[in-house]
Amino acid sequence: MKEASHGVELWVQKRISNDSLSGLLEFPGGKIEGTETPEEAALRETNEEVGVEVSLQKIIRFAQYQFTPLILFVHIYWDDTGLFATEGYHSLNHLIEMRGKIPPNNIQILADISKRFQAVVPLK
Repeated sequence: MKEASHGVELWVQKRISNDSLSGLLEFPGGKIEGTETPEEAALRETNEEVGVEVSLQKIIRFAQYQFTPLILFVHIYWDDTGLFATEGYHSLNHLIEMRGKIPPNNIQILADISKRFQAVVPLK
């Protein structure tokens, strides 16, 4: 996540999978392995999926969601260094407008991020 002149921007990637969510835009992520903490898993998955090593000090634990049978932890990393590829950034407003191209569980996450950062976005 970064602050842009026109508001908050989030980095997303196109999902590549063999399920109905393939091709949708999603945040980098994955499963917690072994004895990892959610924060350690976020660091590892970001490195594996995006090729970017982020610092634990810059990750803000944002929220935990229960999507039975999954528990989803959302972490925010403030990218003030330009580590992420610029083509993956989208404004929060744009992502909400594109909700048909985002996995359904992520719509609630985007709404919560919007509230947290007081962005004015239409959710309907």
